[in-house]
Order: sequence, then C-alpha cells, then structure tokens
Amino acid sequence: MAANTAGHPVAPTKFNPSPDDLLFLHKTTGIPTVPELKAHVLGIQHQALQVHPYPCIARFSFTSPTVARFVGYKKALLLERERKGALLLDIGCCFGADVRKAVQDGFPPAQIVASDLHPEFLELGHRLFRDDERTLPIKFLAGDVLDPSFLSLPPPTPPPPPPVPVGVQALTSLTQLHKRVSAIHASLFFHLFSHFQQAHLAHLLGSLLLPKPGSVIFGHQIASAIEGTGKERGRWAHSPKSWRRLWEETFLELGWEGDVSVSATMLPMKGERALLAQGLGIGEGIMFWCVELTEKA
Repeated sequence: MAANTAGHPVAPTKFNPSPDDLLFLHKTTGIPTVPELKAHVLGIQHQALQVHPYPCIARFSFTSPTVARFVGYKKALLLERERKGALLLDIGCCFGADVRKAVQDGFPPAQIVASDLHPEFLELGHRLFRDDERTLPIKFLAGDVLDPSFLSLPPPTPPPPPPVPVGVQALTSLTQLHKRVSAIHASLFFHLFSHFQQAHLAHLLGSLLLPKPGSVIFGHQIASAIEGTGKERGRWAHSPKSWRRLWEETFLELGWEGDVSVSATMLPMKGERALLAQGLGIGEGIMFWCVELTEKA
C-alpha cells in the first residue's frame, strides 16, 4: 500500500538515477555494481518511508544532490576560499546528499552543519552513504527550527560574545551559530510552513548569517504566481515578488545596514512533479532563489 502524506498517496517510483547521480552514489557508498546499489537504496527508502512518507523520499530525491545547480552554491564555494573558516549550514537536509556533494566539491566537512527535524534521517544518511563522524566530520544536528530551545532570535541587547565561539562539533543548537554562518542552503523547506511561520523562519535563519557583504541564503521550493496558494491547508506558496519583499523586510528588521540582493525565478513544473504539487495544493511552479547581503549602494 502506498504511503500517505497530507492525505495524498505517495507511491515509490522506480529507481532510475542519472549518470551524474549514479557516479555520486558509487563514490559515496563504495558499492561498485548497479544491482547492489539499487538493493541498498531500496532498503534505505523503505525504512525512511516508515519515519515520514515525504514525496521526495518516494521519488528517490534523497539520492540526488541538487545543490550544484544553484547560483548561491557557487557563491558558497567561493566564500569558503575567501573567508577563513567559512561555515555552511544546510537546513532541512534530509539524508544529507547535498552536504556530501559540497564535501566532494572541496568544502571542508568540519565547516559544515546539517540539520533536520528527524534524527532518523540523519542516521539513515550515514547508512545510505556508509560513513560516520570519524570518516565525515560534518556536524549533523537534529531539531525543530520552530522550537526556541533549538533556534531562537538573539535578544534585543545581545550579550558579549564568548572569547572562543563554540566549535562546530560541540554545537547543541543552531542558536549557537548567531552571526557566524557564511552560507545557508534551504531547499524544499519553506513551502512546508504557513505565512507567519515562513516570516519567522526568515528572521531565524537571517540571524545566523554572518553580517558581511557576500553572505548568502539560497535554495528552491514550490511557489505560485499568486501569493498565498495553499493557505487553506496551512501552507503558503510565495510568488517571486512576495519572496523578494519578505527577505528585504527581514534584513531591514534584523538591522542589516547594507543592501540585500534577492533573485527569485519561478519555472513551471511538468509531469509527475506538477501532479504532485497539484495534489498537495501548494503551488504550480518551482522557484530558485538566492538572497545575498551586499554593500550599501
């Protein structure tokens, strides 16, 4: 029987990785043959659907890193080379395919934090990619971003910073990353929340960004030409116009004194993805976006 999310059936699809995804999986898992790899992936997928039947798991998206497609990712790699100790945060990382791709592309794993609501997904990521904290020193941190004990806004009058910031491996919450992160990746994340929650999340993530020109937040999500699609279901699809406005207002309220460059492009969804979005009732397009702090014009 198909799994179900938000009242809509989710049927596992055939595992048919692209040549690039197949190369990525061979390199990360060390499994040499396609039949062995397929059996491995299907076993992990079955376990994951028992945790939460997200459509992206049914569609094997967890095996396909998408981060390299984004302009913001190229900016993140550049920041790593230009800023000593630059930190990358992946929020809603699922199994962590994207951060493992970042490691392959040269981002030091000890400078990466990856977080997801479900700790089971983080463990399944280690099983899928056959690594551990010793072989891959990324800091994986499970928690609810809407729980103030895990991520909260800084107080109006922040206390003086500690002499030595908490090291990445010693983190117990995302709050400890206030004003320290050079690049944040948030894909297929914001559209899961209501209008109010998304505005709050923008402030929360914005407060983690290192307040220097060049710092970026980027990702992609379901969107709509008409802002507010999905509100009847407790969701809220932004339009490119409303998305730009959200981030401009967020950083103004956070006290950023420079400018904010927001690019947001929505493309129509086709085929299976379009049917899925229609069933979920969130929106009809995929929006690729990047928010960058810039110098005052």
